Amino acid sequence: MTTSSFIDMRTDTSSLPTDAMRQAMAQAQVGNDGLRLDPTVNRLEALAARLLDKQAALFVPSGCMGNLIALMAQAGQGRALLAGMYSHVQAHTSAPLAQFAGVMPIPIDDSGGGPDPDLVRALCRKAPASVLAIENTHNWCGGQVMPPARVAFYGELASELGLRLHMDAARLFNAAVALGLAPAQLVGPADSVMFCLSKSLCAPVGSMLVSDEATIDRARQLRKMLGGQMRQAGILAAAGIVALDQMVDRLAEDHAKARQLAAGIKSIPGLDVDSEPQTNLVMCRLVRPGGLSVRTFLARAQEAGVLGLAFGDDRVRLTCYRDISRQDVDRAVAALGKVMAEDRA
Repeated sequence: MTTSSFIDMRTDTSSLPTDAMRQAMAQAQVGNDGLRLDPTVNRLEALAARLLDKQAALFVPSGCMGNLIALMAQAGQGRALLAGMYSHVQAHTSAPLAQFAGVMPIPIDDSGGGPDPDLVRALCRKAPASVLAIENTHNWCGGQVMPPARVAFYGELASELGLRLHMDAARLFNAAVALGLAPAQLVGPADSVMFCLSKSLCAPVGSMLVSDEATIDRARQLRKMLGGQMRQAGILAAAGIVALDQMVDRLAEDHAKARQLAAGIKSIPGLDVDSEPQTNLVMCRLVRPGGLSVRTFLARAQEAGVLGLAFGDDRVRLTCYRDISRQDVDRAVAALGKVMAEDRA
């Protein structure tokens, strides 16, 4: 259980660093990363680039910053970004991208897990677009995985239209484990990729931006401009190295717990799940007409000891990660079942 009082299933960013991470942080060799002299940051960046088979990588404080500087580095002022209307990029990066870079974000239907290709083509005929963004895994679609063939399709689409392809791959390693593939096999066509260290990989801080050397050089300048340049950042990067070395294979445990959670939810009258979880996210749907609102449901779930996150008018996201045990999953199902039973009474 993540706290003494609650089973916190709101987000895998609530994951706690492991003992091995804490030890590595305490012993990390450090230097001034602003001058590219931190040996631990340099090692993390080289590791990330090698794992994704790209030329270079940059350690950034957050995934939002990683996406933002990737798009700023590639989009160009007065150009358009094409991104899914339900994507994290559209929800959390479009406003600062317009503000800081003069880039026009255009939302495209991606309810199927990726931008509608016909709409992408149509919009490219009307707007001077420069970047197409995709998401893997897709958060709004319940952690849906984009397989290599579909990534390749978007790569071909971007090439056809003269666009750069950016992948918001915050949970890339969840996708790789779910498919039994190396992460590089999921990002080959992408010109730039952002992935998080601080979600289910359990590092306390940080994300990685991976791309070609020229894009990373530009991104490094943008990171400084936006206030993201760090000094002795090796203390944080050390945890990221442990995350990539030790925490990837165990993600399968989180996926199994998500399937366990989904099965339990489906047994509760008035609740259902959108689909069988592919990774660690479960989209729980309120299906009883005239029943609880999401807001009331979450409030009562909190009273029962379970924390979830609202996703629209009738959906709640529940997330499994290292600090959520199988026993926690069982207790969460029992608590949510009690909430729904009291609503029916």
